[in-house]
Amino acid sequence: MKVLLVALNAKFVHTNLAVRYLKSYCESDFPDIVVREFTINEYLPDIMAEIYREKPDIIGFSCYIWNIEGVFRLTRDLKQVLPGCVVILGGPEVSFDSVDLLEAHPFIDGIVRGEGEETFLELLRSLDNRGSGLVRGVTWREGNRVIYSEDRNPITRLDSIPFPYEKETENLNGRIVYYETSRGCPFNCSYCISSTTRGVRWFTLERVKEDLRKLLQIKPKEIKFVDRTFNANPKRMREIMDFLIQEAKETSCHFEIVADRLDQGTIEFLKSVPLGVFRFEIGVQSTNPEVLQAVNRPMNWELLESNVKSIRQQRNIFIHLDLIAGLPGETYHSVANSFNQVYRLCPDHLQLGFLKMLKGSAIRDKSYEYGYKFSFEPPYEVLQNAYITYGEMVRLKRIEDLVEKYYNSGDFAHSLRYMIKHGWKDDAFRFYEEFAGYWEDKRWHRVQHNKSSLYSMLMQFVSQRRPDLIRPVNELLKFDYLLNYHSQKLPDGLTRIELPGQKEFFDDFLRQENNRLRYFSTMQDVALGKLKRQLHLEVFTEDVLFLSELRERELSGPYFLVLFRKGDNPCDLGQLSVNGFPDRIC
Repeated sequence: MKVLLVALNAKFVHTNLAVRYLKSYCESDFPDIVVREFTINEYLPDIMAEIYREKPDIIGFSCYIWNIEGVFRLTRDLKQVLPGCVVILGGPEVSFDSVDLLEAHPFIDGIVRGEGEETFLELLRSLDNRGSGLVRGVTWREGNRVIYSEDRNPITRLDSIPFPYEKETENLNGRIVYYETSRGCPFNCSYCISSTTRGVRWFTLERVKEDLRKLLQIKPKEIKFVDRTFNANPKRMREIMDFLIQEAKETSCHFEIVADRLDQGTIEFLKSVPLGVFRFEIGVQSTNPEVLQAVNRPMNWELLESNVKSIRQQRNIFIHLDLIAGLPGETYHSVANSFNQVYRLCPDHLQLGFLKMLKGSAIRDKSYEYGYKFSFEPPYEVLQNAYITYGEMVRLKRIEDLVEKYYNSGDFAHSLRYMIKHGWKDDAFRFYEEFAGYWEDKRWHRVQHNKSSLYSMLMQFVSQRRPDLIRPVNELLKFDYLLNYHSQKLPDGLTRIELPGQKEFFDDFLRQENNRLRYFSTMQDVALGKLKRQLHLEVFTEDVLFLSELRERELSGPYFLVLFRKGDNPCDLGQLSVNGFPDRIC
């Protein structure tokens, strides 16, 4: 009996943990199990042809909000060309309304609900013996009837599940590998389907370390730990992290943590983490205590704020902070307040997300209480509720798009910091709100934009709304652009000046051995011609290092700055005299 397990991932770099778990758990009984991964961006008829080529007796699909529509299309057509094949779905998108799904989609034979390892193995055994397939945790089609069997209890001893990547033969180098050290969540947030099961179950530390050693040998780009709250047990968290610090030489590790649950011992421990090894995703969701109470999410904002600031001071861990718009009780003004409070923490990535009424979540079951209107199609995103209008949600969508383009890209760090501080009095939300309104008035949201045009559009907005900031913003945008991109040509709308003898001065400056030793010590052996191609000399009318808070004391200008072509820190050649030659080098 040939079993094919199929995953439609969001991107090629992702891997699917669920289908690998099923294979590892079942293959001792059913060695002819094949895993095939595709992406939702691939042409569905091509995926169907690949599946058909496998000639499976049983096909299992891993289902989520991002792939369910593609799964339905594939299974409907596959059932026509492989009529004898048994089609089974599993995953969070089909576990909570399985009877309705089977009644609506006659091409699906059964659905595995909830945690799948034990259920799927028992189901395969039943099908192999030509049984009805009626086992615990399964919703099954039997003739014209749909049968809902009793639920199955979660696995208590997680170590009984084999390591899912044990016999991995594909090359996962450079990809994101998903892994968990626990299942369940200590919290009961009403918007999350993790709240459908109570408590946390753990793999043993010995098993986790053994697994991680094997994973690190695969050399993935990133290990993404899918534990709902990785720091639910602080001592256990530190032991695993300490192990990773010693062992993860070429792989970064991503964790979801609750920042207000970090104790002082953990904060001190995190100071020793090497740069680039860990990435933290922290769900703030809202800073409004009444909103958090409404969704059963306890949080101490003051402690979260303090802990995030402590971690940020070290600059060694990537910080991703999440907000959710559309929570019950959260008005547009409340979202703005939460945004500003989180923005002031200067995370590496700020995500303004939108509430999704997930199947199985408590908030979806009580949506009528808060007047929720939401999309009937995945991902079931909120349109409006009793506290926030659809028009306000659209406005927040525009703001979210600009935050992604400008803040999260990291390409405008110095420009944004100056503009928001001096032009919008540190009200980041108002800045993005006004920019989003201007963006929409210009209909810019209707077309695609390249990186260069984003600089031009921001310069145009500032020129119209804050003409008093044109000169410093022009210099800072120029500074950001040259730090990030190799192009000598500036974006439209940005201006530059060139002083007499500028090129000759730079050539002469680079020829002098003492200058190369002082400013470019790591490039002493590089030939002059190649060195000039790797460096760029720019004249600024403003002290951009002072404006961008990279220097404490402002100097008088104009200024020579040498910018490394690979986007490293600028090399400040100091003040220039009127004739274009420096009277001092600082």
